[in-house]
Amino acid sequence: MSLLSPYFLKPDNIFNVLRGMSTIGIMAIGQTMVIITGGIDLSVGSLMAVSSMLTARLLTVHNENAFVAVLGGLLFGLLLEPLMD
Repeated sequence: MSLLSPYFLKPDNIFNVLRGMSTIGIMAIGQTMVIITGGIDLSVGSLMAVSSMLTARLLTVHNENAFVAVLGGLLFGLLLEPLMD
């Protein structure tokens, strides 16, 4: 029914839908590569959630620079990855 709405096919709405799906799409591409190579790793989603929560906390609570916050989230994910096996 949303296709019948005059607001659905507007560029702003399409951009919002694609932006909302981008994180899951990027994660799905990485998970597909893991499955194709024969390794099943279900910890990808939880690692992404924890790393993004740390990044958001660094940005909001600790008022860090965006670059420092993203770098901190990535490094935290890299440090946690061996523990998830």
